[in-house]
Amino acid sequence: MRPATSSTDGSTACVIPVRDRRDMAISAIRSVKEQKVPVSEIILVDDGSMDGTAEAVRCAHPDVHIIRTGGVGPGEARNLGVRASKSATVMFLDSDDRWLPDHTEALLSLVAADFDVAYGVTLTVDSIAGRRFLIPEEGRGVHGACLDALLRWCFLVPSSVCVTRKAFEEAGGFGPQPIGEDWAFFLRLASRFPFGFTDKIITERLLHDKSLSYVCANSTAIADILSVIKNIVRESAPPGSEAHAWIERSEQFAREKAHTWRTIQDWYMALKASGMLDAPL
Repeated sequence: MRPATSSTDGSTACVIPVRDRRDMAISAIRSVKEQKVPVSEIILVDDGSMDGTAEAVRCAHPDVHIIRTGGVGPGEARNLGVRASKSATVMFLDSDDRWLPDHTEALLSLVAADFDVAYGVTLTVDSIAGRRFLIPEEGRGVHGACLDALLRWCFLVPSSVCVTRKAFEEAGGFGPQPIGEDWAFFLRLASRFPFGFTDKIITERLLHDKSLSYVCANSTAIADILSVIKNIVRESAPPGSEAHAWIERSEQFAREKAHTWRTIQDWYMALKASGMLDAPL
């Protein structure tokens, strides 16, 4: 059993990708600094902001390491942040989310128990539909081997995840896709490592009309995500396996229903109501 620290060398980085969310980024960083167990470094990757995000963050939080890019997308922005870090354990925080005070403590306790990947529960505040919901839902968190469950649905978000540098590098980091890059990364992790799970709510996430999860703003978003997942299935599942049949059914389902969904959560609820989330693989 490892000692109850972030990793064998005791260091943890928080990587925050951001584009044009100046005030949200400042608030997100504040939530990192309010942790019961502090991180070793905070790295903000300003991915082409035009609203003065980097300057405002530098003024409010001068100790934050800022990297500026020309617009590489959220996945590559996170990758750049990890590469710039010196820590052996990495956590992520999207700029419109915030960590609750025991976030790092809960995840690092799982890393100390020899998990290379750890995640917890996210409370989503949905300003579009005026609702709140948990990711994963109560009773749907998976501890240990979770590849089959992740092939059905992405039940975790980057802002509630901790990975060791070893796991990050073995999985190849996030992909270049503008949406679905997190799901693909988690699948590659799940094909290599068991996940540690805490049922504590450790993150608060805001769903708004500028969120990538607001699919009304992108008519091909769901098809694009399924294309990414289909490629992962091709790589990881034996030919003729039920996983291939499931992704085909999911694509057909989306073709029939996607026009009725405003958010990724609407897609999830439709899958759940159809029974597809519980279909065997």
